[in-house]
Amino acid sequence: MKNYISKLALTLCVASTLVMCTNKPSDKKGKLEYTPLNFPKTENVKVTLIKGDYAIAGGRNLRMVGDKIIIPAANADNKHYMQVFDTKSNKFVASFGTPGRGEGELDGYTEYDVNIEKNEFYAESQNKYVIYDLAKVISGQTGYLKEQGFHKNINTTDDIFYLGNDRILHLGAHPRFIITSKNLQDTLGRYDERHYISNFFANHKDPDLQRRYLGNNGIFTLKPDGSKFVNSFYSGFYMQIFDIKNNKITAGEECRFVEARMKDEIAPMSDCITGPYCMDSTDDYIYIMYSEGFDFDFSEPRLGVFDWKGKEVKNYILDMMAYSFVMTPDGKRCYCMVQDDEGECWVGYFDLK
Repeated sequence: MKNYISKLALTLCVASTLVMCTNKPSDKKGKLEYTPLNFPKTENVKVTLIKGDYAIAGGRNLRMVGDKIIIPAANADNKHYMQVFDTKSNKFVASFGTPGRGEGELDGYTEYDVNIEKNEFYAESQNKYVIYDLAKVISGQTGYLKEQGFHKNINTTDDIFYLGNDRILHLGAHPRFIITSKNLQDTLGRYDERHYISNFFANHKDPDLQRRYLGNNGIFTLKPDGSKFVNSFYSGFYMQIFDIKNNKITAGEECRFVEARMKDEIAPMSDCITGPYCMDSTDDYIYIMYSEGFDFDFSEPRLGVFDWKGKEVKNYILDMMAYSFVMTPDGKRCYCMVQDDEGECWVGYFDLK
């Protein structure tokens, strides 16, 4: 596998859905100006490749379950959509998730999360959801289907997170954010505001451009305790932190670092950086993988660490292309999907100090 893997990874990342928008300035004075990123500490890190005889492509939205990593990726050795990587043996130890519309199957498995509380894997695609026994899927057992169901409307969610108490947070949906019951039958909370981002969007000849930008470029992470989540975007560097309490979503901090300037809802102008393209979080910090290159250049990725107020903490500059990652719960190690000089894809890692 050569450089087409990076193109596949990028295609997986930019797939999304369109949503509604109101493009008005916030009432928060002094918060609308863009202030360049200013990390108090920066460190260069060398990624250690975990090479083996596996051949994978993809890998968006990694999840850590104990010493295992769930990776949504194609594998040349099996027909499944989901692969399980063991960080102790440094090997792929299981796979699951059969494509299709039959019993226990889904068309795709990119919208998923794990419920450690009930030891469940939850995924949805189109208007169907499935729940698998998490212990069985990560140990390679069969017969892992626990529950499946349908809902009336076609699902337009870009990402989902399990909130506990049988609730699912849908992000990039229509409306913009929704909290539903696990079976998708009841809507428990929603948020559909689109805040002012910049004068570029507010004064653009196409008043609908910001709505489409938000809908097509969003990336997300949920704080492990379920009290907050972050929404950032490809191109430029803008992020917004939201609070969740009693099924109510409220807007919190807005962080403006690099203004997005777009040719259309997906393609940035030549002077607009690639910006954030994947995120993760721990109880203490927000982690954002981003690039200061242009035209979707991921060749010099950086991992920015922010506190839950959006303040810059530390910056790590990687020595090779990485297009997705997951943090260990203690925040001491980052596992990432990387691409070497030959275009081959591997699991890699580096430690944070």
